[in-house]
Amino acid sequence: MKIKYVGAKDVERAFQEQTGLEWRPGDVHEVADEAMCERMLAHPDVFAAAGPASKPAAPPSPPDAAPPWLARAMELGCTDEQCQAIFAAGGPGTEAGAKAWTDFTGTEVPAEFKPKAAASAPSAPKKTAAKKAAAKPDGEASKPAAKKAATKK
Repeated sequence: MKIKYVGAKDVERAFQEQTGLEWRPGDVHEVADEAMCERMLAHPDVFAAAGPASKPAAPPSPPDAAPPWLARAMELGCTDEQCQAIFAAGGPGTEAGAKAWTDFTGTEVPAEFKPKAAASAPSAPKKTAAKKAAAKPDGEASKPAAKKAATKK
């Protein structure tokens, strides 16, 4: 499927690890993986379905631009064709890529190649009854809170 970059950035590198493509305003590239096309088109402010490609699809990534997981997959016995299948599935950080990784290597995807989970914000500390009582103006503290506050002093 032909995909057009319609975003606002001078250079877009979204999905570059999976597709090997870099996007500039107005670029149209052929993206063979239908699942990848669906993922890209889920961002209509960045990508759109397009007509004929304005420039040929990028050649396969050169060895110095290989994804970080490739060497590990080869160490585990993946063939070039199997590595290409993992790449086409979106890499080991995607559900389809992780399944291909497991099928081809017989191992789980190493943690360093899994997508990073969003860090959750630490929750605010809870106020104790004494702090709640102290925070209220004089005479407004509830009786149980005031009693607890008085006994802790």
